[in-house]
Amino acid sequence: PRYLALIRTAIVAGGLVAGLLILYVVGWFLLAVGARDGVHDWMAAREAEGYTASAQRIEAGGFPGAVTLSIRRPALGRARPAAPVPAGVTHPGPEPWAWEADGLSLAVSPLTPSHYRIMAPGRHRLGVTLGGQPETFEGTVAALTAAVTWSDDGPRDVDLSVAQLVLQQAGGPGVAAERLDLSAARFDPPAEAQADALALRLDLEGEGLRLPRFLDLPMGHDVPHLRLRSRLLGPLAVTPGDAAWAARLAAWRDAGGVMEVDDLKIIYGPLTLSADGTLALDADLQPVGAFTARIQGFFDAVDLLREKGLIRSRAATTAKIVLGALSKKSAEGGAATVSLPVTVQDRTLFTGPVPLMRLPPLVWPGMEMPPSVPTE
Repeated sequence: PRYLALIRTAIVAGGLVAGLLILYVVGWFLLAVGARDGVHDWMAAREAEGYTASAQRIEAGGFPGAVTLSIRRPALGRARPAAPVPAGVTHPGPEPWAWEADGLSLAVSPLTPSHYRIMAPGRHRLGVTLGGQPETFEGTVAALTAAVTWSDDGPRDVDLSVAQLVLQQAGGPGVAAERLDLSAARFDPPAEAQADALALRLDLEGEGLRLPRFLDLPMGHDVPHLRLRSRLLGPLAVTPGDAAWAARLAAWRDAGGVMEVDDLKIIYGPLTLSADGTLALDADLQPVGAFTARIQGFFDAVDLLREKGLIRSRAATTAKIVLGALSKKSAEGGAATVSLPVTVQDRTLFTGPVPLMRLPPLVWPGMEMPPSVPTE
C-alpha cells in the first residue's frame, strides 16, 4: 500500500537525518577537543623555541555553531637568549618583548575547519626593549579581528582588522589607530620564478595613525592616511623571531627578490604623496628603490625639514627651485602637484636629481655591520 511506502520513506529519511546529526555532534566535539589541544600544543612548541606562552584558562563553547575557544589572560613573550653573541654581530637577535591581554577568542566552523577567526577586543599590554631601555604600551582596542585560512603548507590568507586602538606609553602618547586593515595573501608566482619562490600580496590601509615616539620621524608622529598595495616576490622563508634574518634576506636579494609597490598613498604633515615603483636590498641589506611619485605640499615639507635641521639650506633652496619648475597648478585652483622620479640609493633619498636627506641604517637580527654602513 502507498501509505506503507510513505512510512518507509519517512523512516529512511529520518534515519539519514538522525545519522547526519549524530555525525555533526561527534565531529563538533572532536573539533572542540582538537582545537583546545592544538592551542596547548602550540604553546608548548613556542616554549620549546625559547618563547613564553601561557593562558589562565581555555574553555570551549559555541555548540551547535562554530567551535569557540575562550582564552582567559593569554600571554606571549620572548627573553633575550643566554647564548654569547658571536664576534662582529651588531644585532644578535630580537629584543625581549612580552604581550598579554584580558581575553581572546578563537572560532572555527566544523564546515570550514581550515578557516580560523581570532578576536581580541579589550585591554592589551605590550612590553618591548628599545635601545636597551624597557618600554611599556598599555591601552584598549574596540575591535581586533584576524581571519586566517590554512593550507597544507601553512597559512594561505591572513586578514587583520583593527578599530579604535589606543595604547599609551609611560610618560607620553604611545600608539593609536582609528582604523587599520592588513591583508596578506599568497598567490601563484610568475612562470619564470624559481620553484621555491614566494609570491605574497601585501595590502595595508590605515586612518588616523599615531606612531610611537621612539621613531625619529621628520614631520611628527601623526599619519592621517596610509595606503599600500604591494607584491613580495622571491624565495624568502623567515620565521618570526629567527636570528638569521640577515642571512636569509641576503639569499632572497641574491636570488632577485623584490617588492613591487603597485600603489602607495600617504598623507603626512603637509605632504600628500602617491607613488608606485620597486624596492630591493643592496649589498649592505639597505633598501634601494625607484618610484614615480606625485607630490603635493612639497614647499611646506621642504621648509619644515630645513627648520628641523634635516636638510641644509642650500639643498632646500635647490629642491624648491627644481620642484617649483616641475610643478603644475591644478585647473580647479588646488595645491600644485609635481610628478617626478623618487629614488633611494646609498641610504639617501633623492627627488629627481636632488639629494634630499640621509636615511638611518636598517640593522637586521644577526647582521654584521659592514664599514660601508655607518652607524650615525
